[in-house]
Amino acid sequence: MSPAFDDPSRNGAPVDLEGLVAALAHEIRNPLTGISINVQYLQMIEPQDETRREIYADILEAVNRLDLLVREFTEYLQPAPLKPEKSDLNVLLSQALAGLEARGLARGLRVATQLDASLPEVEVDARQFRRALEGILEHCLRSAGEGGDVRLESRLQDQAAVVEVSRSGPALSASRLEALFEPAAALKSPETGFGMALVRQILAAHCCRLEVDSRHGGRTRLVVTFPLHVKSIS
Repeated sequence: MSPAFDDPSRNGAPVDLEGLVAALAHEIRNPLTGISINVQYLQMIEPQDETRREIYADILEAVNRLDLLVREFTEYLQPAPLKPEKSDLNVLLSQALAGLEARGLARGLRVATQLDASLPEVEVDARQFRRALEGILEHCLRSAGEGGDVRLESRLQDQAAVVEVSRSGPALSASRLEALFEPAAALKSPETGFGMALVRQILAAHCCRLEVDSRHGGRTRLVVTFPLHVKSIS
């Protein structure tokens, strides 16, 4: 059932918050699409000097950030039903990394992978689980710092499939660690969207545990544990 609140102006009739947010998101994203298309059209037909290129690039970047926030806020509030299928975690992890590398997020970083080929297939919603892995990887790639390194590892451990992503760079402060999974953090770092809040929601729906270990002088580790005894997540 959708969350609701009583609006006195409606004589006590409840207001469907999820429906309201979905409608509002639709009304915001439509003009954003129009702005993006028109800016790209102007880029094609107008003479381009450095100032105009920078202005158009800034507009498109702002539009894309806002579109990401609206889209992921809607997804966070109204999570899609899971569509489980047998999947290879190593393949999903490799696909997630490839997508982020294509966006240039790994540029200037050293990325190492150590994937356990003996991992059995697991039943997950491949699209959503890959999205969660992308969120973890993106967080580490953005936090590793120039010239840093990120390591990806999968392994079998105690009747569970484990995916570990670790990074170099500064440790998370206690306050940042506490706020890492809060949706409000997206408003402070809009380039990452709802990021880790959405990651935690997706992993919880898959009965996974996510642990974060960040210590001064050491690496920051994000560890996903997928219990192999879970027969179905539907």
